[in-house]
Amino acid sequence: MISTHPGLKHLWPQQPLLWLFVFGLLFVLVFLANDGLLAMLSSSFQSIPDRIALIFLPAFIRVAAVLVAGLAGLIGISLGSFVISYFYVGDDLGYSFLISVTSASGIFMAYWLMLKVLSSEKIPFTLVNLVVLTVLYSALNAIIHGMIWGLIDFEEVIRLQDIAYMMLGDLVGVVLGFYITRLLIRSYQRVKA
Repeated sequence: MISTHPGLKHLWPQQPLLWLFVFGLLFVLVFLANDGLLAMLSSSFQSIPDRIALIFLPAFIRVAAVLVAGLAGLIGISLGSFVISYFYVGDDLGYSFLISVTSASGIFMAYWLMLKVLSSEKIPFTLVNLVVLTVLYSALNAIIHGMIWGLIDFEEVIRLQDIAYMMLGDLVGVVLGFYITRLLIRSYQRVKA
């Protein structure tokens, strides 16, 4: 087991390599499915093509990764994001690495802030905490991405409206992700019964 900060020990799960692989793969698969879905729907669901979407289902994978697998899930998200950026989008190596770190930092910061506010080692799994975590993550993720894009490419102007669109896309993605997961679990329970 990897040694971590005492307040974050619970974030390193049993079988971390398995969780890392699972969430990295899930992030890639859900990203590709989301990209295909947006291509079928219309380009009007993208505020900035290849950057900001009004429906971003991988946001759900980010939230689920930190809740289920902690740091291993976050590393999986980073690796999955790197694979997408480098191999699918075609970004260069340095930019892909930066995006991979950026991809996991919003949810990590949101989770860490929730732990501090709740003075807890774990976030109790309640609807209120899930909503607060999701809103906090969506805001932080949008702000961090906007700052990074603005610092890297000064010609690409990220407007406040784009940040709001990214936040909305993440919120919609998380809500839809939980709803789809709930439907899948209920369908499985009906089939099993």
